[in-house]
Amino acid sequence: MSFNDEQVAKDKQRLKAKVASSIIDSLPGLCQTEQENGEPNGIFTQISNALNDGSHNNKAKLVVEILTGGYTNFSYRIRLERDPETSSENEIKLFAKLCFERALWNPDKSKIYLLDRTANEYSTMKSISDNIVTDNSASHMIAKPHLCLDLLDGDLKMKLLVTSWCEAGDEQWANQLIDGIVDERIPPQLGRFLAQVHSMTEFPKDMNEDVRETLIGSTASDLAKVEELLAMNIDDNNNTRDQRIGKLLQSWGGEVCRSLWLLNQEDLRRKECFCHQDIHAFNILAESKPPVSTLQQFGPEGTVAVVDWEMAFWGPRGKDIGMLWSVPIISLLAHAFNGHAYSVDDGILSAMDNAWDSYSKEMLENKVVDEACLQRAYRNSMAWCGWFMFFAHYNIGAMVEHLPGYDELSPKDQYTLREAIGMVAVKFLHFGYVNEDGQDKDLLPIEELKKIRNDILSREVEYLDEIAATRRKQTMRMSMLRTTGRRVSDAPLNASIVKDVNFRNSLLFQVFGDN
Repeated sequence: MSFNDEQVAKDKQRLKAKVASSIIDSLPGLCQTEQENGEPNGIFTQISNALNDGSHNNKAKLVVEILTGGYTNFSYRIRLERDPETSSENEIKLFAKLCFERALWNPDKSKIYLLDRTANEYSTMKSISDNIVTDNSASHMIAKPHLCLDLLDGDLKMKLLVTSWCEAGDEQWANQLIDGIVDERIPPQLGRFLAQVHSMTEFPKDMNEDVRETLIGSTASDLAKVEELLAMNIDDNNNTRDQRIGKLLQSWGGEVCRSLWLLNQEDLRRKECFCHQDIHAFNILAESKPPVSTLQQFGPEGTVAVVDWEMAFWGPRGKDIGMLWSVPIISLLAHAFNGHAYSVDDGILSAMDNAWDSYSKEMLENKVVDEACLQRAYRNSMAWCGWFMFFAHYNIGAMVEHLPGYDELSPKDQYTLREAIGMVAVKFLHFGYVNEDGQDKDLLPIEELKKIRNDILSREVEYLDEIAATRRKQTMRMSMLRTTGRRVSDAPLNASIVKDVNFRNSLLFQVFGDN
């Protein structure tokens, strides 16, 4: 394979045939498994029968359609295309993800991104599907995995993961946050589901250790940015980029600022519970928005599902909730910059609180943790939300291009918004990891922790709202992702994480030593 964007696009198209043929070649074994499991009309039996029935011209076809991907995996929708005049059966769809042992951006073939992550994703989804979703209320929360195959493309090793199509919804939950109108049925489901996942103990504690080490290595790019901010010349009369965040970090001092990322590294090594590790709003699927003609904001079921489990491992309890909060927060800040802060803030803040409240209720009722543990977890969630916002949204700029009104902002205003995201991020990190004046923040009640979180957000919302008052107010509009039918992949973000590891030794160890 080649490693430029144009060639990657061609490879994505070319490999569709390999995906289809691999599934077809596996059909006999899959059909036999369905028969043994008492599923005589299982999905693969239906596919096999449809492909083999009828004349040559009227046989069904297995159609492979590109969804997302492009750095460490490609994802596809698989559907059975029948002659509509000869078949009234419901459409059969599957999801397939083709994963590579190395990132396609990297011509260095020695840099391996272990394919164990895909096998682990299959086993994780199977275990959760077999255990948690036996409860009908959670049956839609995760797709059922069917197949994990080893494939080759020249000398490049690959794995193909095939799952059922997620019927919970065809759009990413981030679309609702971009719209500024959140289905209140979704956050409690997410909180309860995460509590159930965090209570599972059947996964080995060394699972996906390479992913953990890769994430730890990603500290390097953040630290480089911190050093740049600490060294910049602060001029209160200068309105150039990064002045606000640079001034804040310099007021804390270099030792404190660097310690935030060292503490974050140590935190990631904690194995408190089994975590998804990548549960941001673009990895959550929600029920599609009904047509405008129905005059309904949301679908009738309010279903939701969590996807992309390849990074799952044992980690700190607050990481998943922190990741879950990140896109709601940056969406709120974007709405504020467009002059709509106070028409969306209650819904977005309530979504964050409702997810937490249902999570904590489930954990307490099942006696997994006590109140003191939840207080620590809430503070830890703020730290991890800050980490992801700084690394992904502020430093790299991942996902911000899809925020409401972002495409209509000038480059200067775009960075003003990103800096506001960075301000919230470092304040969350500081609050999450630093105790001051002998105060143990882990002892603060949950309601006080919520107030502190909201106060940090309110100050930044007010700052952006004041700027918005001097500009033409943007019209609220539907998410362009929904309008164009696109899904966003976080492959560029994952590529950035792996890239950071390449220069970790040259930067991170210079600052922290060999700790």
